[in-house]
Formats: sequence, structure tokens, C-alpha cells
Amino acid sequence: MSPSPTKGRFLAIGIHRAPPGMSKEEFLGKMKALVAAVVALPAVQKNVVKYQIISANSSFDEHIRAFGMPASAPQHIALLVAESETPEQMLEISRDRELQSLVAAAEEMNPERGASIFSAHVVEKLNKPGHGRKDNLRVVGLFKVPQHLTPAQHAEKFEALVDSIVAHPTIQKHMLGYTMWMPNDTMNPSIQTMRIPASERTCVLILEAENWERAVEIAKDADVAKLIAGGHRDFGFLAESTSFSADFMTMLDKE
Repeated sequence: MSPSPTKGRFLAIGIHRAPPGMSKEEFLGKMKALVAAVVALPAVQKNVVKYQIISANSSFDEHIRAFGMPASAPQHIALLVAESETPEQMLEISRDRELQSLVAAAEEMNPERGASIFSAHVVEKLNKPGHGRKDNLRVVGLFKVPQHLTPAQHAEKFEALVDSIVAHPTIQKHMLGYTMWMPNDTMNPSIQTMRIPASERTCVLILEAENWERAVEIAKDADVAKLIAGGHRDFGFLAESTSFSADFMTMLDKE
């Protein structure tokens, strides 16, 4: 099955960063143990159709920097992504006492560790044959909403920028998938009851190519670089983002 969430699905996303001094292997081991405990809960089994861990790696950093983008952060990053068919299902999970107790006890959820949890919806911008294959190369971008824009202003401008990038011939030739996970406020009250600080609004982009060579061709295109430079100017990409190639690990899949 495709590692990528399906259009129209509702997401709960946790962004987690390893504490200083913790190895990637130890950090991922803790993330896997946490997710294994979460997906075993009856409320999660009932309402979640897919649960994934997205783990950052540095293999594409050189090409990300060629766009003038900040590449992998000093701390290792993992995204925990739960996918349901409706917002109501995710809200039911968030109200579950067993889940709340698990989250309260998990050191990974400690505010001092910088955990950020929010809900989002899937906006698919490009979905070509071959999209979703397990072995495709994926690059993930995390983009904070700058404070000088309202959420509505940012959504409109950011989507327009993405549309202009996706329409470029080089993207059309070499990219298989281009997906936006746009943040929303649906789960904010439930998240706050778990004593997790309100997250900074973050847009997530998932770019997917068949292989390394295809992605490198995109990275070498000067016109694509100019479009992304507009993002530096309008959205503060340099200060408010991080991008990385990523491995997707599926912990639950009922499709």
C-alpha cells in the first residue's frame, strides 16, 4: 500500500526531536516503542486507518542546500502521523482516557523535548502513475507559518507558490507526487487537555520522485530555484523551515 496519506483523509501529526546526545538509533527505538503502545489501544484500532513514522535522513542535504534551503536540523527529527477517515474519529481518539494516560506518561511528549502536535488535512497537488511506491525517494519540508501572515493569508499565498512550482515543466517531468499537509485547529482543544503546548502552525510538504537521479535533475534546475527563492522572500524559508529526505515506516495499515 502507498506510504502517502490519501486525499481527503484527516491527519494528526506529531513532530519530535531527539534530545542532545541521543543517537538516531536510540531515538527511533523510543519512537517505535511509543507508537507500538499507541496503535495497540482499542480506540486507535477502531478509528485509525494508518499510522506511520517518518524519519529524517541526511542523504539529500547537499541538493536541498543548493536551493538555499536549510537542510537537516542538528537534532534528529521524526514525524508520527496518524490517519483517519474523518475528523470525528480523530477527536474520539484524543478523548480516550487510555491515550491521555499514555501521552501524560511518555517522556517523548515532555514539552521540554520540543514535541509539537497538530491536526492537518491532505491537499494533493500532483499524483502521477508510480506515486506511492515504497522505494520512491521522498523529501519532506516543514514550514512554519510566519507571524506577519494570518493563517488564511498564508494558506492562500503558500498554495499559490506550490501551484507555480508544480506547474513547472521540470517538476512535471521528474516528480511523481507533491502533497501538502495543511494545519487546522480541529484538535487544538483536545491537545491542550493533554498538557501539550499549542504548536506553531506548520505546513508539511511531501515531494516524491522515482529515484535519486530524478530528484537531482529538479535540484539542478535554475528556474525552479528562482521559484523557491520567492518562498525565501515571502515566507521566511531560511529562518522558519527545515527540509530533509525521509524514510517512511508503517506501524499500522488497515487498507
